[in-house]
Amino acid sequence: MMACNPDDENNAELSKSDLLTGGSSKDWYEAESSYDESDEFEECRIGGEMRADNTFTFSADGTIEHDNGTITSYSAPDDNGGCSDLINYIGEWEFLENETKFSWLIKHATGNPDEESGLEPEIWNLVSLTEDELILGTEFNGVEETITFRVK
Repeated sequence: MMACNPDDENNAELSKSDLLTGGSSKDWYEAESSYDESDEFEECRIGGEMRADNTFTFSADGTIEHDNGTITSYSAPDDNGGCSDLINYIGEWEFLENETKFSWLIKHATGNPDEESGLEPEIWNLVSLTEDELILGTEFNGVEETITFRVK
């Protein structure tokens, strides 16, 4: 007889959409990223101060809202590099290829629905999804990169 984890049973009953959205909408934050290790500016890393207040709200209707919190930027002391929060935006998400891929499209800046971004969707591998953690992966310059989101 095998021991059973009640959390596993609950997750087995939920669809991937329900895990992501909680059935209506759910707030997530960027917790960590494998490519952060190469970012020389600690302030610009996913776990850095600038991104700590960012929220990604995934809704069951396929929309995503990204709120950067306080819009901030960081410039290196010698003006050689840096980073800044992007605009707050509204987009669309969907699962693809039997829910093994995740598509994410920035549609327009929040409050400007008539000004479409013209961007193409980003397609990520769905590495893992539980009720409180989402891990996406992609290959960039021949290296597998991952980004981890956690429930806010």
